[in-house]
Amino acid sequence: MTKDLIELAERSRDGVEVRLLWHRNGGEVVLRVADDKTGEAFELQIAPERAMDAFRHPFVYASSVRGAA
Repeated sequence: MTKDLIELAERSRDGVEVRLLWHRNGGEVVLRVADDKTGEAFELQIAPERAMDAFRHPFVYASSVRGAA
């Protein structure tokens, strides 16, 4: 992890790792999710006011964002 990237929150359970990161220089908030069981992984830029919502429910948040595009 670079010095610009700050971890705000991290959790893992049953092979799923969820990380909430903040880019110090740009101010972007990023959600990273990796599922070791399925091999699925994704990263999404998150609006700061939605960060904890996305962190708590990453798959629901990702499907709502992808469905809106």
